[in-house]
Amino acid sequence: MKRLYRKRRILRQADLLRRGVSDRVPTYLGGVCAVALSPVRQGNHNQKGVTVGRMIVLCKECERKVDAEVVGAYQFHDASEGGPQRITLLACSRCRHPILMREEEFWEDSWNKPETVYPCKDIAVNERFPERLQSAVGEMHRCFNAKAYTSTAIAGRRAIEILCADRGIKERTLAASLAKMRENNIIDGSLFEWAEGLRLAGNRAAHDIDADVSLQDARDVSEFTDALIEYVVVYRERFEQFKIRQGSRKGPER
Repeated sequence: MKRLYRKRRILRQADLLRRGVSDRVPTYLGGVCAVALSPVRQGNHNQKGVTVGRMIVLCKECERKVDAEVVGAYQFHDASEGGPQRITLLACSRCRHPILMREEEFWEDSWNKPETVYPCKDIAVNERFPERLQSAVGEMHRCFNAKAYTSTAIAGRRAIEILCADRGIKERTLAASLAKMRENNIIDGSLFEWAEGLRLAGNRAAHDIDADVSLQDARDVSEFTDALIEYVVVYRERFEQFKIRQGSRKGPER
């Protein structure tokens, strides 16, 4: 079936080239068909003598549908992976962030709905986090992806509270727990400042009815919470193991 599909594609491309109606030049290497595409998709216009394509897509950076500029495109076909795929690189017309889209051909000249490959907002939670922390951090990411920014700040504060409990520290308040974490050298001065900022952001989101958690604030809460937990749970322990290994290797001092 795959051979028949590949043969049909080759014959069709050859026919298009013969008739001069295709701007695609296929090259076959080891069963893979790499096709160079001109960056023209829809709504073409001329910009400084260069033809530019446009695509209407959702920019996940500015959270809006935009008429993005097609910077380039690449089509390839690996017979072992199914139908041809088309990768398109775009530039958001509003924030100029890059966007990478992927489409797959399910029938001749019929492509499925484009999916965003980059930027990817579905951030995977570190599997080395304890189960309760994985659940808390995952909830924070889901709130952010759903544009529930106030809930993102609250979920970030809750994740920090669970981190303290996971390290065996459970004071009456989160502020006291963080002070104890610093006293026990679980976090240093800089990380204590991070944690305090996340605690206060969560408090404002939960108790201040006039507080407005912006997209940027929610993104910072999400990323700082991730980094803080990853340092304490993953990198701090890895560094302790590194010191033990280095201490067992006695070499010449210089």
